[in-house]
Order: sequence, then structure tokens, then C-alpha cells
Amino acid sequence: MENNESPIVSYHYGGKNDSELRSLCRKSLGIVGISSIVLTAAAIIFAAPISDFFIGYDTVLSELARHAFALYSISFVFCGFNIWCSGFFTALNNGFVSAAIAFGRTFLFQGLAIIILPYLFGLNGVWTAMIAAEALAFIVTLLFFIRQKRKYQSRKNAVP
Repeated sequence: MENNESPIVSYHYGGKNDSELRSLCRKSLGIVGISSIVLTAAAIIFAAPISDFFIGYDTVLSELARHAFALYSISFVFCGFNIWCSGFFTALNNGFVSAAIAFGRTFLFQGLAIIILPYLFGLNGVWTAMIAAEALAFIVTLLFFIRQKRKYQSRKNAVP
């Protein structure tokens, strides 16, 4: 969630404008979902031209970069939702959940993935560590989102 959306969420949450908050949440999640898929597809499609532009002089290195970029870009599918939810919970004045999501995705899961996956999968483990970290963060974020949804709905201020 961008900083310019947070005040709108906070305003509707504080004003108990449930229908506006639900609408904003659904629209935002739709935009984040579509953007994440489009960005991932574009990154995979343009991995070769981008690699060739920067390191086309070395075919072996260029091929390695193409492969790495195509793998790494899959993490974009999960990344948007994780970042958006962290910002959303900040806007709802729930700093604990926001911080837990941010800490989990940027430190805990990335750290574990970069230590474990290269040991198991070699160089591909390095490139897929971000996918694993974002996927784990996605699961945790989704669980927070579902659990907190019940909390906010029971307060008569629904989060969709």
C-alpha cells in the first residue's frame, strides 16, 4: 500500500465507513493482484533483453542472469500482497501485525531461505530464496489478514 492510500484507509476506518473501507480494500487488492501478475510476466518475458542489454558481451554470464532474473521475478506474485497488507495494517493502527509482516518477509524468511536453499539446491537455491521467503510471508500475511478480518468485523468495522 502506498503512503497516499493509508490516510484514506485510516479515515474510513476511523469514521466507521464500512462499505467504503470494504470497497477500497477490494479495489486495492484487485489492483495489487493484477499488477503483480503483469509485472511477473513482464519480468520473465524481458529477462533476456534486459540481461543482453547489460551483459550481452558475455554469453555465459548473460544466460546465467536471464535464468536468475526469470526465477527471482516469480517472487513478485507474492511480494505485492505482502507489502500492501503491511501498509494496510499500519493504516488500521495495528502496528504489531504490520511490523510482524515486514520483519517476517524482510529478515526472518529471507535469512532462513538464503541459508537453507543454496545448501539444498546449489545456485538455483540462491535465485529461489526470495520466492520461498515471499511465499512463506504470503501464507503468514494471509493468516493475519483472515484472523484480523474477524476482529475488525466483530467491531462492526469490516475489513473484507
